[in-house]
Amino acid sequence: MLVVDDSPSVRAAFRGRSASSWMYWPRDGPGLAMQEAMPCISRFFGIAIFIWFRDHEPPHFHAVYGEFEGVFRIDTLELLTGSLPRRVRAMVLEWASLHRSELADDWERARRGEPLAPIDPLDP
Repeated sequence: MLVVDDSPSVRAAFRGRSASSWMYWPRDGPGLAMQEAMPCISRFFGIAIFIWFRDHEPPHFHAVYGEFEGVFRIDTLELLTGSLPRRVRAMVLEWASLHRSELADDWERARRGEPLAPIDPLDP
C-alpha cells in the first residue's frame, strides 16, 4: 500500500509541490527519512512512476499499477524485476522512450538527494 509521507522534513523538502504527489513505501518500517522517500514523478492511466532517493545502480524507475510493480532500466528500458499487465507495460515503455533523458536527469537528482522534476504523463 502506498502511503503519503506528511512528515515535516518531507513537507519542507518539497514545499510548493502537491502533497499527494509525494509518496513512499517504507523500506524498513516507520521513521522514513527524507532521503529514503520515493517521489512520484508521473501518473497516467492509473500508472504511477517513482524513483527512490539515493538508490542502487543501474539507473532505474519503478512503475506501479494496482498490485503490480515493474522496475525498468532507464538506458535500455529492460524490465529488471516485477511484472505488469501487457498493455500497462506497453504504455510504460512508450512513455519512458519519450522521456528517457528526463528520467536520467531525475535519477541523477535523486542520487544527489535533490528534489525531482515532474515528468509529463503519456497523452491519451
